Amino acid sequence: MTMQQEKIIFQASDMLITNARIRLQGGKTFSTANVTSVQTTIHEYPEPSKAGPIWLIVIGIFFGLGGFGSIGSSLGGGFFLLLIAAALILGGVMWIKSIVREKPDYILMIGSASGETEGMRSKDQSLIARVSDAINDAIVARG
Repeated sequence: MTMQQEKIIFQASDMLITNARIRLQGGKTFSTANVTSVQTTIHEYPEPSKAGPIWLIVIGIFFGLGGFGSIGSSLGGGFFLLLIAAALILGGVMWIKSIVREKPDYILMIGSASGETEGMRSKDQSLIARVSDAINDAIVARG
């Protein structure tokens, strides 16, 4: 009986994929013999709400209308309201520009006879693709 030598297929930081075992980020280890499939899925995050900054802009517009309406009767008060309006509108616009949608998570799912389990999760799509390819190669290499 001959013992097959373990062959490294992929190695990066704390990950190692060989024809005998799969060690992924977070210390999850699988026997290649038990892995039947690998697939990737994407977890998208919802779009952040822009209700707060829109309300800030609307309130700023009302302050601006009030400032324009009172310029004739009280010059100083009207300009003060216009200054507040400009600050509120500018703050709302800057707030909207600062809202950034979070990048999706790419999830590597490992299939076995007992079902699917999450192998690893990353924001780096190319890393997940490389690891997925390496696991497929390991499944083929195990014989």
